[in-house]
Amino acid sequence: MWRRNMLTLLGAGMLAVVSACSDDTGPEPERFTAALNGVNERPNPVTTTATGTATFTVRGSTVDFTITAANLSDATAAHIHGPASASQTAGVLVTLFSQAPPGVDITSGTLSSGAFPSGSYTLATGITLDSVLVLLRNGQAYVNVHNVANPAGHIRGQLAQN
Repeated sequence: MWRRNMLTLLGAGMLAVVSACSDDTGPEPERFTAALNGVNERPNPVTTTATGTATFTVRGSTVDFTITAANLSDATAAHIHGPASASQTAGVLVTLFSQAPPGVDITSGTLSSGAFPSGSYTLATGITLDSVLVLLRNGQAYVNVHNVANPAGHIRGQLAQN
C-alpha cells in the first residue's frame, strides 16, 4: 500500500513538473493592419465609396493576410508597396491579388486571403521576407487595391503594427 501511494505521489509530482515546464503559447504573433480608402491614395486621392481593411499576421517564415472590401468595383490587383510613408508612392513588394479586367466586384466581403511567400502570393524579384517585415515594422509599407477605373490605385492604407 505504501509503495502504491509513493508511486502515485511521484507520478503526480512528475506530471506537475512537466506541465510547468511546457509552454505551448510561445511569443505573440506580430499583427499589422491598414484601413483602406480613396482619400489615402497618392499622389492623387480618389473620390469613392469603396473602403477596406487589410490584416497581416506574421507566423514564423510566412505572413497570413486577409483583405476585405466594401463597395469595390472592378478590382484588378492588390499589393504591398514600399518603402514609403503615407504621403509617398513606391514599387510593389508583394502581390496579394491579381485579376484580369474587368476585375471583380465586392459589395462587402473578402477580396483576397492567404499566406506569403507562396506560389500564389509572391514577393517581387530581389525582395526578401525579412526586408518586407522591416518595412512593416517601421511603418514604411502600404496596401493598395487597384481597379479598372484607377489602375494606379483605388483604395490605399498605410500598414501599422497593432
